[in-house]
Amino acid sequence: TKEAPPPPEPENGRREAIRKRIETMKLWGLMEELQLSETEALKLFSRIRDFDRQEEERRRKERRLFRQLKAALHKRSVDEGRLREIIDELARLREAGCTAEREHIEAMSRLLSTEQLARYIVFNMEFRERIHRLIRKARGHRRPGRPRGPASERRGSPPDLPEEPL
Repeated sequence: TKEAPPPPEPENGRREAIRKRIETMKLWGLMEELQLSETEALKLFSRIRDFDRQEEERRRKERRLFRQLKAALHKRSVDEGRLREIIDELARLREAGCTAEREHIEAMSRLLSTEQLARYIVFNMEFRERIHRLIRKARGHRRPGRPRGPASERRGSPPDLPEEPL
């Protein structure tokens, strides 16, 4: 049985501004790294934005399911059937993510040379790692493996990002 979808997460204006700034930094970095003309960049960037937004939505659903899984485990009486539903849905989402990424790389390979495609893949991995490091740094250092409390208490406003490109 399908449950009604939860209400959408509130869109924080600051969070949206940061997301747009990250997207802009990523696109400028890619344009430079791949040495794209404006025409090539426009064609490529629309596909990249579409893929990134789909991935963002998939990760949002995954986080929602993870919270549901944790909540189901903390109930007085654990519902094995419900746990299985959530686990299966998480597996489907992850499989869909792998399929989408493979299809995205195939689409990019039709637009980029092999060397550009390799540079694109490396850039994406390194960019994601840099963003995660910046977020961790902005939130403050803490000892590995020692969260500051329940995840619900750790949520807050998003970190400020530097003005300069990464």
